[in-house]
Amino acid sequence: MFRVFIFLIVFSLPETIFSQTRRLDSYKKQLALSTPGDHKRLNILMEICKERYALSGDTLCSYSQQAIQLAEKLGEIPTYYSACNNYAWGLSMKGDLDSCETYTRHYLELLAGKPEFRDQYTRFRITAANNHYKNSKAKVSLKSMYELLREVKDPAVRIDILNEIAVSYGGMEHFEEEIEWADRALALNRNPQTIEGKYAYARSLSNKSIAYIHLFERTHTKALADSTFKFADMAAGFSEKNEIPFFLCQGLVLKGYYYSHMGNHEEAEKYLKKGLEIRKITNEPIYVVSDMTVLGTFYAKTGQTDKGIAACREALAICEERKLGLMAVTLAYRALCQNYEAAGMHREYSNTLNILLKLKDSLYLKNLDGELEKLDAVYNLQKQEIELARKEASLDKKNFQFYIILITMAFLAVSAGIWFNGYKKNQKLQLHFMQEEEKRKAELAVKEAEEKERKRLAADLHDHLGVQANVILHTAEQLRADVQTDPGLIGHLNDSAKDMLFFLRETLWALKSSDVSAENVWLRAVNFIARMKRTYTHIRFEINGTPPAGLVLSSARALNILMILQEAVNNAVRHSGGNTIKIQSESDKTHWRLAVTDNGTGFSPELVKDESYGLSHMNQRAESSGFRFNLTSGEGTQAVIEIPL
Repeated sequence: MFRVFIFLIVFSLPETIFSQTRRLDSYKKQLALSTPGDHKRLNILMEICKERYALSGDTLCSYSQQAIQLAEKLGEIPTYYSACNNYAWGLSMKGDLDSCETYTRHYLELLAGKPEFRDQYTRFRITAANNHYKNSKAKVSLKSMYELLREVKDPAVRIDILNEIAVSYGGMEHFEEEIEWADRALALNRNPQTIEGKYAYARSLSNKSIAYIHLFERTHTKALADSTFKFADMAAGFSEKNEIPFFLCQGLVLKGYYYSHMGNHEEAEKYLKKGLEIRKITNEPIYVVSDMTVLGTFYAKTGQTDKGIAACREALAICEERKLGLMAVTLAYRALCQNYEAAGMHREYSNTLNILLKLKDSLYLKNLDGELEKLDAVYNLQKQEIELARKEASLDKKNFQFYIILITMAFLAVSAGIWFNGYKKNQKLQLHFMQEEEKRKAELAVKEAEEKERKRLAADLHDHLGVQANVILHTAEQLRADVQTDPGLIGHLNDSAKDMLFFLRETLWALKSSDVSAENVWLRAVNFIARMKRTYTHIRFEINGTPPAGLVLSSARALNILMILQEAVNNAVRHSGGNTIKIQSESDKTHWRLAVTDNGTGFSPELVKDESYGLSHMNQRAESSGFRFNLTSGEGTQAVIEIPL
């Protein structure tokens, strides 16, 4: 549906929909009563700058400049650099991306290699990476944050880095990875106490909601739309409680987005317009343009093209007046194209589409320039490492004579103690036997581990490939029975072969991962059901519910859940004789419950228990992972997995 929400991810940075909060009001009163030129006033200015969600970009720059001047006067050098970083944030917020890039580059060069300013240097790197991302260089931002993550140990800073990685993946339309990295940020930030932690928590929830709506657009699975609404509501509720109105506004827009997908156009327009009205209070052009394009796209979808064209033209006028970047202009033209197309204005649509294609080419070249800059930086780093190695080699050469003398002295000492040689040989022989024994034990342990892994992989391949082999067999039997071969059935065979490769990738995915979130497991289950729908068109598949938030599983347990779920669905397809299969996800404080139910004829579990290799593996998987697995049959069959939380 809409793609403009990528821009909301791009600009999920500190800003608010109201001009003040109670915290900000309190700081302003303290500032008015403070003495000019003292340390207390500087501290108040820095606290005001932390309230980025309650300040416009221009206002943040103004308070930051005051703090910079006062810190320089008082000789507070670390605070001076922190205030400079706040000023860089303000430049980025008001859309002056090129100035922000120049400013941050200057201070990164200035602070590099100075351990006493490591915290300020790290914050400048985060600011620079985020500005690169906003300036259509998501790959550059992602690589920079990966490097920084390896260096930083402070949990509070790591949370911000994880959120930057998440939104960078969103900007590249890798939405499953965006959810995974947002979950990592939430895992470090379960109970935020500081205002910075609360901002990061709301940002993670909001970005998860945005990622889910994009995934829904790909599959049109209602469970993903439900997740969108769930996390939008969580973000809005948390933001309202903790006075973070930017994400409260974000939640309103996301709810409008959800209602639009569900066909409730009245509710959708209400929430979208309310969000835009609140956003305009701050007069922040970037966010106003973003929300206007969302509303314009909604109007195109609902046939209200006059309103949509007017909204898009207003957004373009703001872009031109405030000299906003390519991303904002591209969004506005994209929404305008959709309205012209919906209105049947073919000439206007063609002209606008040509402009849009040129803008996309410019965005691509901008990303390419960023990649070349990064490659150049890597080349320079490697050149420095080679030079260092050359110097080390020269030092080794100078010390060669010293080592010769040292070795000669050691040889003389050994010669003097030759009478002890027999004892040493005996000790070496014993050590050799011990090493051989340890080697033998290690080889035996490796063989046992390999055997266990082989058996587990055999079970995985049976469960996965068994499903897809059954699909191919089913389609082949239809082809055999049908004299006039249906080309669609041949397509099914082709799709099933692709699915077999998909399931092999699932197994490799689990082997490569260490920890997996419940949301990621549920996403893969949703994708599996979507594939089954395409193959078994005579069966109605329903998947409902959401996974528990914040649950992290080991890769082996996550894979076992998927294997049991997929085998249960496959058994229902093969044996139930029904025409409806339902998959339901529910959770409470103690368990996550997944149920697969069909409306078939049922069967006796006792009769097939010893004969079904797949059923045996389902029980083994559940037992090895500490799950409860139950299979009941009456009027239809139900397979239930209960995962303790």
